[in-house]
Amino acid sequence: MPSLESSFSAETKALFDRLTIQVARGSLGHALLFYGSSFRGLASCLQRLTQMILCQHPERAPCGDCQACRLVLLGQHPDITMIAPEKKRSNIKIESIRALNDVVYTTPQLSARRVVLIQSADRMNQASANALLKLLEEPPGAVYFILQANQLNTLLPTILSRCQLWRVTLQDQNDQSMDHFLQVAADDDPDIAKLIAQLPDMILDLERFLIQKQQGCAIAAKWAAFDLTEVAMLLYWINASMIYQQMGVSQKQVGTLFQVQWPIIPLFILFQQMDSLNQLVKKLNQGISMNALLTIEHFLLGYLEELSHAG
Repeated sequence: MPSLESSFSAETKALFDRLTIQVARGSLGHALLFYGSSFRGLASCLQRLTQMILCQHPERAPCGDCQACRLVLLGQHPDITMIAPEKKRSNIKIESIRALNDVVYTTPQLSARRVVLIQSADRMNQASANALLKLLEEPPGAVYFILQANQLNTLLPTILSRCQLWRVTLQDQNDQSMDHFLQVAADDDPDIAKLIAQLPDMILDLERFLIQKQQGCAIAAKWAAFDLTEVAMLLYWINASMIYQQMGVSQKQVGTLFQVQWPIIPLFILFQQMDSLNQLVKKLNQGISMNALLTIEHFLLGYLEELSHAG
């Protein structure tokens, strides 16, 4: 069988070589996210990586000749689960992610492992992203999650933290910024447009709080005038922008609204704050009554308390 990589472009070959080294070292993550403006050979590269994972001859994977390798090429391997938006402009629905629970915890049928391929992972809504996060937090040992996304700024930072990131292009001029994401959201929903209008003031409030370490009670009293679920969403976007900046995501992607000189906050603190927001939203969705003033103040103090421990 002719080698598939013989048809790879130089860019694809370079990516595949890096992946091969990771496999040889045993350091390939169980959750991989390939992001950036897609280049032509990415699908072939991921197909070859999938062969490498599922090959029945691991000592020379991918052999290209075993039943597993051949079924991967034919798109018929029983241990591969593919998830993608149903339509070109639609989101990945939560039902598609929940269905993985019936797959990933069962014994593979042919190979020693399973592979879950998620195309356009940046088009998961918050519900489906949270469902995937639960799987990534305690991943089954024999399952590899391979995600592909054109951009990072609509993905949960908590998902990013649990994935091995692979940039597939050196050019990001086609990547959409968070400004674009917010504008699309505002155009689709007038209520979200009103919500986004509060962002500049909230960003300024949080910046002053973090830099000057002022009491959070006054800011909490101001924010408590809004719906707590909406405040949580705004804080989610703000905290996400802080994480993206720490991770070196380009300023263009982060967006003009979030171009703030935040103090240096360790990533683990930002992820802990994001987890706190996830827990808050979960309780609100369950109909649990919460004191908005105390909840917001407690969240703000989380930054300072964790910073004091880190220092």
